[in-house]
Amino acid sequence: GGKTLALAAMLANNGTVLAYDVEARRLKQLQGSLSRAGATCVETTDLARLQSDPALLFRPSDGRGGADCVLVDAPCSSTGVLRRHPSLRWTLTPEQVAEFPALQLDILHNASANVRAGG
Repeated sequence: GGKTLALAAMLANNGTVLAYDVEARRLKQLQGSLSRAGATCVETTDLARLQSDPALLFRPSDGRGGADCVLVDAPCSSTGVLRRHPSLRWTLTPEQVAEFPALQLDILHNASANVRAGG
């Protein structure tokens, strides 16, 4: 939510920020934060809804021109914080860690398809 709020502030409510998340709960929390901040340029959509209604995507090929830029907050393995959160050693398996690069690449590939030419 913090990155979305920062982008909305940078735009000063001129333009549009499309915020997608896999968890509708987080988007609901974000909507409350956006309301308190007076940010009106953000549209939120959970990914389950996006997958069931591809028309919600903002692709350059659909005639809407695509996005100027895309910010991806891809999931990470959290291995960089093991020192601060040692309990991760017992909850995170090597197999899970090995899955992240492919997932991150897939997310980046899909997100990059939304960027307009020259964006």
